[in-house]
Amino acid sequence: MRKLLSVADSITVWAGRVGAVSAVAMVCVVSYGVFIRYVAHAPELWPYEMTIMLGGSVFIIGLSYAELKDAHVGVDIFTSRLSPRVVAIINVVCALLFLFPPVFFITYISIGWAWDAWVGGERMAFTGWYPPAWPLRTMFALGFFCLSLQGTARFVRRLHYVVRGESI
Repeated sequence: MRKLLSVADSITVWAGRVGAVSAVAMVCVVSYGVFIRYVAHAPELWPYEMTIMLGGSVFIIGLSYAELKDAHVGVDIFTSRLSPRVVAIINVVCALLFLFPPVFFITYISIGWAWDAWVGGERMAFTGWYPPAWPLRTMFALGFFCLSLQGTARFVRRLHYVVRGESI
């Protein structure tokens, strides 16, 4: 069990690194877009589009990393006065009710969405640049897959704590 949880954590760390690289790439693209627009007076469309795609990638990939680091927003005013075991029970129930149904559904849908973009050679048609759709859709699918994986790993850890009273 610990080995599987370690693999899930490693995949999440890898996803966090991909998100960090995407953030650096986004800063470079934004810098280029600002330079070309305001210094060279020759604005281009693609830096704006690429910034949207990279920003979305950073956000989506970062979800699983935030789950690994327990960095999502929580309401501590309620849980700060409860025992760790009761908090773990609340987290297990909330994961079953509020995390898993939408995340698993979106993961399933986004994998099909990415596959269709790959197979069909789909392009994003909302601007004149027409970038391929598969990079953003693949990052979306990977991000939600990693969130599903990390959410499951945290769920297993919390459930183990509820049942056994010890952390893994």
